[in-house]
Amino acid sequence: MIPEDSNKRELTANARESAAPSAEEAYRSMKEKNKKMQKKALLIVLAVCAAMLVLLGILLLIEGLLSPDNTGGEEDYGIEFSAPYKGDIFAYEEYMALNREIGYCENPSGYGLTVSVTDENRDTFDPTVLFLCDFVGIMTRADVEAYNACFNEIYYQTHTPKTSFSQQMIYDAKITYQNTKTDHNGDTLIAYSLAYKLWQNDGSVRRDVGSQAIVPLYVVLRVDSEGTIQIETMVSVRY
Repeated sequence: MIPEDSNKRELTANARESAAPSAEEAYRSMKEKNKKMQKKALLIVLAVCAAMLVLLGILLLIEGLLSPDNTGGEEDYGIEFSAPYKGDIFAYEEYMALNREIGYCENPSGYGLTVSVTDENRDTFDPTVLFLCDFVGIMTRADVEAYNACFNEIYYQTHTPKTSFSQQMIYDAKITYQNTKTDHNGDTLIAYSLAYKLWQNDGSVRRDVGSQAIVPLYVVLRVDSEGTIQIETMVSVRY
């Protein structure tokens, strides 16, 4: 006769043996589910990354089509330029007959009141506006040294100074205010649109526009605490 305690021990052992495979199967099932969930999560992450890359590509394409060209008018678009004018442009009757005044508009849209900047009313304009008027004059005189001095070291991180250029026959010029910001160091950044036409453009300053056409320049001026004004950004705005 088998003792009662011995029977209980045998039954308990049998129960453990029957339960063991069930626990192992549950573990394997859970492991498989985890693997599947990890695969799904990985696929979702890859799909999101792919979608973001596609979106980024689209945004870069749109930006490339609509945003300014950062060459500052130095990019060559295959335009046929005129031969450099031989002589003083201020004695050239065809050029002198054009509108050589510079207009200023405070409305960023450019559709507001435009006032001509003259010797008589110069004192009524902001120094940054007068700086751009002088900048136009520097180009018409082909003053290379003064031209290069108009830009700061940040601009020259991506551009090189001019070595020479001819007198620029600028006309129908217009300066349009865009916005004002304060930099982290306290300097003031003032942005303007500078638009003008070039009579018989020879490409020695701007290669992004032909003769008698307008491609505006977006110009950002940095004004430091001492009132020094220099061009930090000048980009060609092509639509």
